[in-house]
Amino acid sequence: MDFISRASKDFCEIIKEEEKPIRIISHIDTDGITSVAILAKCLKRLNLRYWITNLKRFDAEELEKILEEAKEDKWNTLIILDFGLDKVKLDSLNELGKNVFILDHHIIPYEASRLLREGKYKRISLVNQRIYSKDEISTAGLAYLFCKVISRENKDLAYIALIGILGDLQKIPSFCREILEDAVETRKIIVRKGIQILRSRLPLQKALEYSDFYIPDVSNSQKGSRELLRQANIPLKEGRIYRTFIDLTDEEILRLVTLIAIRTPVTFEELIGEIYLINIKGTLYSMREIGAIVNSCGRVGRYEEGIEACYGKIDSAEKNYTRYRKELLSSLRWIEKNIKMNSSYIHDYNGALIINARNNIRDTLIGVTLSMINPLYEKKVLVGLAYSDDNKIKVSLRSSEINSRELLERVCHDLGCEYGGHERAAGCLLEREQEDIFINRLLNELR
Repeated sequence: MDFISRASKDFCEIIKEEEKPIRIISHIDTDGITSVAILAKCLKRLNLRYWITNLKRFDAEELEKILEEAKEDKWNTLIILDFGLDKVKLDSLNELGKNVFILDHHIIPYEASRLLREGKYKRISLVNQRIYSKDEISTAGLAYLFCKVISRENKDLAYIALIGILGDLQKIPSFCREILEDAVETRKIIVRKGIQILRSRLPLQKALEYSDFYIPDVSNSQKGSRELLRQANIPLKEGRIYRTFIDLTDEEILRLVTLIAIRTPVTFEELIGEIYLINIKGTLYSMREIGAIVNSCGRVGRYEEGIEACYGKIDSAEKNYTRYRKELLSSLRWIEKNIKMNSSYIHDYNGALIINARNNIRDTLIGVTLSMINPLYEKKVLVGLAYSDDNKIKVSLRSSEINSRELLERVCHDLGCEYGGHERAAGCLLEREQEDIFINRLLNELR
């Protein structure tokens, strides 16, 4: 917190006489978009202009664009959100002679981390808790704390940080309880005990059908979701009105969770807990659902709609989410079918499930699909590969058994590819001709 405070105060000094727009680069997922939404609102309250770009990846090509902008003197201050940068990128940014602020929560390569701790990068202020502690917090949480130091007026943005935290970490860690308390204090959210189903405001059968974790024979099946509710002896309607998960009694929740736990490895503790609700135009939304809506905008390139959804302007983003959801469920069906067929797209080997989707799943969806099926394969390392439109391969990795980023580092160390992430989730970008090399190396590492 001392370091966040120093970085925020340094920023306030820099912008006192700022005439050019603040340049902002951020990732396209829920954490990246909510971080932008927090920062943009903070800058707007300071009457500062800003220029936002959301990126799938901050690679060498994107770095070159930023360096060119700096040479053309288009801005004096750059803020990078939710991208873990290596020594090469940090060296280049430090040499610009511009003010650079980086807010991020990913693991930093050792050499870069050492140079940052020793203060070698004079023009870079990095806010990343991994350099100083093991506290777990997303970039949205860091962006909120950064802006809260700038002005207490920004306490009303705590709820946006929670959307990012839940979207990225799936829980609110102890270090983030201050942010939760701020959101409750400013009356932005309601906290209840309940079942952790994503779409809490949908009719029961639809919420199960579109749940945020995969339930065999229920997810993406209207018939299956209705049958599960019938077995749990839960009425779909109260009078003429369809019931939602918010309407369930404690006894109904227990019966339903028992049946779900029988079908999946998900525990009672993962299914039942605090749920966070937000009132938008008279309708209670689960904050997990808002996070999924924001994420869908990023995954299909509708970043502005995702930012607006953070402010409660949700209509366009929600329509986009419906379309995105259909594509996501289609991807899950494809995975389920190919696993059952034991097809050549699937490698189930020695504690790893490798899904080589190629052109069958969008590159921005491969990581999301892995996260959804992860509870079914909690003892396995899940790896997904999907072709991107620039002749590259997007690789996503999920694991609760080993350090995902360290595994990728060993596999990719001399392939010349970009990689990053943290313990449970990591990713990299390969050239297509490296596909077989990568898979063989990965299998060798897991022997």
